Amino acid sequence: MSAEAEYLLASQAANAGCVILSKCDAASVEEQEHTIAHLNRALAKIGCKRRFEENEVLRLGGNELAEADFKKIASAGYVSAVYQKPDLTKKQAFESLYFMDVHMSEEELKNAVEKLMQDASAGHVFRVKGFLPKEDGTWLELNATSKEITLCPIENGQEILIVIGEDLVEEKIRAYFQMGGNEK
Repeated sequence: MSAEAEYLLASQAANAGCVILSKCDAASVEEQEHTIAHLNRALAKIGCKRRFEENEVLRLGGNELAEADFKKIASAGYVSAVYQKPDLTKKQAFESLYFMDVHMSEEELKNAVEKLMQDASAGHVFRVKGFLPKEDGTWLELNATSKEITLCPIENGQEILIVIGEDLVEEKIRAYFQMGGNEK
């Protein structure tokens, strides 16, 4: 991660009463521990004395939260943490591009996102997420990273795709969603 991305990660977590690790059912215990260690290193880099202990980490598997999970989140509160803010005026840590009215089939969308995630000339794409209507009136929810692309059926959605990354090249990215994934 860039220094800006590390700062954003740490500054967003520094005051949280707890952090939620989602999709733990798809990650090994070692990967989960590595994630917590990474977060704690990011906190140290910005001069924050806060470190996340096991009781401050909520590990979740699927998309459902149990009553106990809700209670833990609701009672987690806020932690007052002090840290150093770097000068980020030269470069923004993350950019988000929004694409409305993308008309692609499920296969075309998956193909386009796979290619986009590998195309360095489009910028450093971290994530693509959003919703896409299907021809039968149902919806798909897209969540994509360099490691995994998931398209899951959902009841309702809003026709939007969001691309998150650094140094994004909007025209290049837009071409992927206008050409049915046949860019490059």
